[in-house]
Amino acid sequence: MIETSNLAKGWTLRVTAPAPDAPSGAMGWRLAAAVPSVVHTVLMDHGYIPDPYIGQNEESQHWVGQSEWEYSTTFIHDGNEDRRTELVFEGLDTVAVIRVNGQDLAHTYNQHRSYVVDVTDVVRPGANDLAMTFKNVREYAEQIRASVGELPNGNPEPFQYVRKSACNFGWDWGPNLVTAGPWKPVGIRRYQTARLQSVRPSVTTTVAPGLDTGTGTAELPTNGHARVEVDVEVLRAPGVSGELGLKIALLGKTESITIPAGSHKARLVVDLEDVELWWPHDMGAQPLSQLTVTLDADRHDLDVWSKSIGFRQFELKTEQDEAGTSFVFAVNGTDIFVKGANWIPDDCFPSRITEYQLRERLSQATAANMNLLRVWGGGVYESDTFYEICDRMGILVWQDFLFACAGYPEDGPLSEEVAGEVRDNGTSHEPPEPGALEWKQ
Repeated sequence: MIETSNLAKGWTLRVTAPAPDAPSGAMGWRLAAAVPSVVHTVLMDHGYIPDPYIGQNEESQHWVGQSEWEYSTTFIHDGNEDRRTELVFEGLDTVAVIRVNGQDLAHTYNQHRSYVVDVTDVVRPGANDLAMTFKNVREYAEQIRASVGELPNGNPEPFQYVRKSACNFGWDWGPNLVTAGPWKPVGIRRYQTARLQSVRPSVTTTVAPGLDTGTGTAELPTNGHARVEVDVEVLRAPGVSGELGLKIALLGKTESITIPAGSHKARLVVDLEDVELWWPHDMGAQPLSQLTVTLDADRHDLDVWSKSIGFRQFELKTEQDEAGTSFVFAVNGTDIFVKGANWIPDDCFPSRITEYQLRERLSQATAANMNLLRVWGGGVYESDTFYEICDRMGILVWQDFLFACAGYPEDGPLSEEVAGEVRDNGTSHEPPEPGALEWKQ
């Protein structure tokens, strides 16, 4: 099986290039930090800046986002050279350089992506040094603006020239707090044979019309037929090319296939009769079923992916009507009356949002009779926990791509980053190992 460990503790934060108006003693700070976090939250934890939500405190803290910062730690490698060793960065905010034992391994430019870095040939037995340097993101964004030209923007800040949460640069509802740091977990992964690289389930549900109640309305259907197609990619360790096994388990049914030697892609399909249907909370129940995918070799499990899924037929109906063209959502063949709101990040520092906090906020939404939330394009792709709670609570999610209130560059490095983040956030396991992490001038 795969061995994973989370690098949550033992980090040190220091400023490596302070802004001109940074506190005079900032270069001497060596601050204990946890991951995930961002620089602002670490500084608050140590009492170096006050809560920016209070009064006008944010106005005295712009130097934080205009400085360069380094997170550093050490991790232990057992010296086993037969295993592939990877560092996994689930989210880095935003322009960062990753170094192991003083060697530059990757440069990142996108808060909305995850990164896997192979360090097999870099690590040494015993202690290894890991450092992440976070550059001045405004400086980077201004370089992009200068190269592509001025684009429409109602905000003087250059938020559309970098793939970062736009609202970090200030919005009508929130402060200007330009963050930096590992805002999602950082971990180590080791394995010898292969692992699941991406798992993408696609669920097609067919629903028969509801029964006529004799009152002019149809009874809502409760069951349907479902086809679940799961596209899987695997990553083999160097030198491993033999057959692998893949198994899917769902609602008591299992299907198995063999991935031929040298291949890295496969599709598993399971058909299900008479599944219980998922409904928005104001229309019915929310039954969920556990879908599990297992990768094995020689009858030994190598990697397991599991997630709960619901069965529903969803349709956007755009038909000619007396006003022009309709825009109607239908769930399981029934038109719904949407009652909802925009969802913005529940904290300017998403690294400190808890599951309890999300559950409380989404409970408030259902208590207000909301059945759909639009994840607004000026924030972030939400956490898996957010979407899972919405599933359990019967809340539909309208997911924006992350663009907001400005003209965005349509070619060059930002276009490549957008394509990458769409792939990353549309995959139910993790993104592929990055093939091009060179610094983009």
